[in-house]
Amino acid sequence: MAYEIITRDVPVQRVVSLRGLVTRAGLSGFIGSSYDSLFAALGSLGIPPAGDPLVIYHEWSPSGIDVEVCLPVDTERPIPPEFEDRVVPAATVAQTLHVGPYDELMGAYRALESWIGERGYEEVGPSRERYIVGPESNLPEADYWTLIETPVAKSLVIAT
Repeated sequence: MAYEIITRDVPVQRVVSLRGLVTRAGLSGFIGSSYDSLFAALGSLGIPPAGDPLVIYHEWSPSGIDVEVCLPVDTERPIPPEFEDRVVPAATVAQTLHVGPYDELMGAYRALESWIGERGYEEVGPSRERYIVGPESNLPEADYWTLIETPVAKSLVIAT
């Protein structure tokens, strides 16, 4: 799949989230159960999501994946203590759209990583996935839309 990659400014965004350290094998289960919990909790409080669900990958290491599952919200309100209410800072991101199953996302990540390096950018924050069309649509996995974003800045190269 060929990926079109752009940069864009993403504004600050308030989210309610669950964060955990999981294994690669446990990642999809953690994301699914976290979304179930987040949607149920916010629904019971009458708080509608204010944008597309997203996942932030804070770190990939041999000990596990530090992942944060987020739902955007418009306002700060009291939430259950197991959730975090925080602000994701504004950023300039390199972004691409992946159309297809989640298990094929690595191709998009590789394309994004190459593009960032080839154009003199560097990664300055954790990558995130925004789920535009997913399982809730009842469409086949081939029709899922996932935006992948990586915060970037121009590299500062000092000539010698």
